[in-house]
Amino acid sequence: MVLVVALLVIVGSRGPAWWRALALGAAASVGFALLSAVTKSMTNLLIGGWGALFSSWPLYALAIIGLGSFLIMQSAFQVGPFTASQSSLILVNPFASIAIGNVLFGESLRGGPLDISLEVLSLVVMVLGALGLSTSSLVAGVHEGRPGTHLLKGRGRYARRQENRVTP
Repeated sequence: MVLVVALLVIVGSRGPAWWRALALGAAASVGFALLSAVTKSMTNLLIGGWGALFSSWPLYALAIIGLGSFLIMQSAFQVGPFTASQSSLILVNPFASIAIGNVLFGESLRGGPLDISLEVLSLVVMVLGALGLSTSSLVAGVHEGRPGTHLLKGRGRYARRQENRVTP
């Protein structure tokens, strides 16, 4: 999973702004899924007491992965459209979490016809809902740079980009 995050960060270092935001959002999402797995491993150590927790790797991996994922997420928000980064943050995490749960913890989805139908229906609702929210006029209006409505107005690269923009 760390290699997947690194690959997505590399892919997100070039290309149009929407592509970089999408790739970095996906990288952060995979990082957060890995963070959840490490958290699960870390909490299992608490049974042995605080000494066992501080003398093992999950606590320190939690700090490194959490900080790294947070920084990647912030980069995704800065490099391109919020809708691209937010969509990938929302949609990639469940798939990465399912893969990690299956590989590391031996978890699996239920396989009966009713279970599979409900899982597919839930997946469709999640994807449509996330895409609908990410592309809604409310979110797009807040992030398209209308005067006084942009959440990042006056900050960092976004402000410099807006100051240099020529409008007809």
